[in-house]
Amino acid sequence: MNIVIACTGSEWYRDDRAGLIVCRNLQQTLPEKLGICNVSIVECETGLERCLGLITRNNPDVVIFVDAVRVVGHEENLRSGSVIVIDNVVECESLQDTALTHKLSIKTVSQLISYLVGHSVRCVFVGIVVENLELCLEENCELSEEVKKGVERCVNIVREIVRDLCYG
Repeated sequence: MNIVIACTGSEWYRDDRAGLIVCRNLQQTLPEKLGICNVSIVECETGLERCLGLITRNNPDVVIFVDAVRVVGHEENLRSGSVIVIDNVVECESLQDTALTHKLSIKTVSQLISYLVGHSVRCVFVGIVVENLELCLEENCELSEEVKKGVERCVNIVREIVRDLCYG
C-alpha cells in the first residue's frame, strides 16, 4: 500500500504554518517503509493544488492531507489547537463547515488525485484549528500556544492513522 502524507501551510501567516511543522516532524520520525506500506511525505508550502505531481507520482492508495483550518459556525465546540479528522474527504457532507486557506477545495483536490492516478484514492484530512492568521514578517514567528499543542496531537494522530493502515 502506498501512502502519501501531504502537508500544506504558509510560513508567512502565523498559525498557518502548523501543517508545515507537522510535515517536518514526520519527515524526521516516520520511516519510509512501515509494514506493508511505502510512506511518502510531501511538503506543499505553495498549496496542495501545486503539488499534485509530487502527490501522485508514487501512485497512492491513501493520501493524508494535513493543514491549518478555520472553523465556521462551530467555534464554541472546536477551539484553537483542536484536531479534526475527516476519514473520507470526497463523501463528507459536513466538509463545507470548514474553511481551508486555499483556492481549490480539499474535495476537488481529492477528486483530481483519483483522476490522475486512475483509481479511487482514500483521502483523509487532518486539520489543526488555528487562532491567528496574521501576516508575520519576523524571522521567528511563534505559533499560538494552543496551536503548538495541536501540532503535537496532530503528529501523533497521523502516526496512528499510518500505523493502523499498515498493520491493520
